[in-house]
Amino acid sequence: MTANLRFWRWLIVAAPLVLAACALGDLPMSDDVAVTAAPIATPIFGGECDLNPNLLAGWLQTTTILAEEFNVGMNQAAALNRVELVDRLNELARLRSVIAETPTPDCAVDTQILLLSSMSAAIETFERYINGEIDSPTTEIVDLNDRFDQVSSMQQGLLSILQERFGRN
Repeated sequence: MTANLRFWRWLIVAAPLVLAACALGDLPMSDDVAVTAAPIATPIFGGECDLNPNLLAGWLQTTTILAEEFNVGMNQAAALNRVELVDRLNELARLRSVIAETPTPDCAVDTQILLLSSMSAAIETFERYINGEIDSPTTEIVDLNDRFDQVSSMQQGLLSILQERFGRN
């Protein structure tokens, strides 16, 4: 068999496969399947700040860093298109679950509830945007920044309490 004949046979077999593969990439996302993030993990509440200052210190260390990471990621995600946002949505949901699973002492419950509800509101906004229910997530995300500022302020207050009562830095 000549090289020329092999080339043509290969082309006849491969061309439809290549075209079919390219066409699959052009298919729109299904309107029937909504994109949703993983559900929030069950929050862990328990322990008394006065009896176990290490619990508050650990909670503050984890939630302060991850809340800031979530806030930065949320603001960056607001500029992404719907397709790019899907991966970011999963990362934001993961951060929310890590924070939810961080044991929360009694003096931090209100802060944890506000933090988790703000994170959930952001995730729900992005889900609605990805699924075409809203044209842009920008307005809602700008409003949520005020809630994250409030969380940060509450965390700073708890840090002050920790430092005053227990001499922690």
